Amino acid sequence: MNNSNALIGIFAVMCFVFFISCSDENPATNNPNEPSGNFKYPYEINSFWYYSTYNYVTNYRPDSLRNIIADDTIVGNGIAEFTRDTVFNSDTLHLLKNTHSSEGHEHTTLELYKQSDTGLVRFAFYSSGTNFGPFRVSQLRFKIENDSKEFKSTTELLRWYESYAVADFHGDTTFIIDDPPINAIKYPITDGTEWSYLDYGATKIKKLYSGFENISTQAGSFYCARIKRNWYLNFSNVPDSNFYLVDYFSESGMVKRDFRIKNVLVTTSTGDPLGYIEVVEESKLNIVTLP
Repeated sequence: MNNSNALIGIFAVMCFVFFISCSDENPATNNPNEPSGNFKYPYEINSFWYYSTYNYVTNYRPDSLRNIIADDTIVGNGIAEFTRDTVFNSDTLHLLKNTHSSEGHEHTTLELYKQSDTGLVRFAFYSSGTNFGPFRVSQLRFKIENDSKEFKSTTELLRWYESYAVADFHGDTTFIIDDPPINAIKYPITDGTEWSYLDYGATKIKKLYSGFENISTQAGSFYCARIKRNWYLNFSNVPDSNFYLVDYFSESGMVKRDFRIKNVLVTTSTGDPLGYIEVVEESKLNIVTLP
């Protein structure tokens, strides 16, 4: 009887130790880096990010397109910083200055943001030098099959669908008020939440929280929330599968961006089809400094 009790006691202790061990190995349990409901984008003045961009073309169809469209990777570098407060319509906003250069071309954007418990909202912006680009202008034309608009370069195509039509409506030296203001990030971070980002009637762009992921860059390792951007074209209720854009941001701010446009039709200047490519832009954080 004593031996039986001893065996039962040993078995109970082993089960307890095994349970504790398994709990410690579970990365989803008590992860100190996991964003919580009060996780917000860094908004303090002098918050600073230095990043690199990588632009390239892949998935050539047919492969002979490589003879007319270079497959080299063009590297650019940029700095984003909340530089100061500014008063706009009797409200105090923070100015985010972003300067990017690639192959000797440089452009700067200025954006006015306000952060609250419900989100990071943009109220206005100024952009100059939108014609810069790592991809060379050619006599080719690029388009998405279910959209009639043509582009003279892959960079022009990327910029159009990233901000959708802003450059077409306004000049490069115009201070533009967002009406209504744009909800860039929604709080609290809740996986599966989708919200309206840009609405142009027939075309709508929405953002979606799509989980979390550990991302490593030259700046370190970060536990990031994933924000996926979905394009709904021509009044469709289904996101267009030709577009893939995910922003990864952590408590330290933006860490990585992956932007891909698939099935880009390449034509001559007279409209003769040559084939299809996939256009890619990646951005990665190199240095972050927070006050």
